[in-house]
Amino acid sequence: MKSVSEQFEFFSHILSSTMDKHLPKHSIKTHPKDKPWITEDIKIMISKRQHAWSSGHTLKYNFYRNRINKLCKSARRKYYDNNILNTQAHDPKKWWKNVKSVAGLSKSEPLSSICHDGQFIKGTELAELIASSFCEVANGLQSLQFDKLPIDSVPNAVRVRSLGILITPPLLDQYACKF
Repeated sequence: MKSVSEQFEFFSHILSSTMDKHLPKHSIKTHPKDKPWITEDIKIMISKRQHAWSSGHTLKYNFYRNRINKLCKSARRKYYDNNILNTQAHDPKKWWKNVKSVAGLSKSEPLSSICHDGQFIKGTELAELIASSFCEVANGLQSLQFDKLPIDSVPNAVRVRSLGILITPPLLDQYACKF
């Protein structure tokens, strides 16, 4: 290894073998609906399990299936311990955010467009469409009548004079009231 070219070849061989070992060439797809505890190792095992299933190797498939179940259980437990149980006392806001994300109660996206009569409508046109649909519903309702109600007799308990109430309501005992 006296020449520069030999040293460069040795260096490039060491570098490429290290990269092949620590930086895999395959890519792992993540999906938005993946559980937060699903790791890259679990995804690799899932692809190996699926390959074993499609090639008909039932022993390999059963091995990977059992291995994935164990990995998922431990990853889920570790995720809950780190993100749910340990954050409740320190950061309640983060705790609620994690609980809602795990439970699937995350905020939904606001309505930005809608398909109406084969066309996508958004912005002010969408607001006008929603308002007009509410108006159509309201137009179909019978209007309210604000005439005076017929009253035949008024009990003495609710008759009011200009000087005050004839019968006063009893005073409330503050200790007897329960909320």
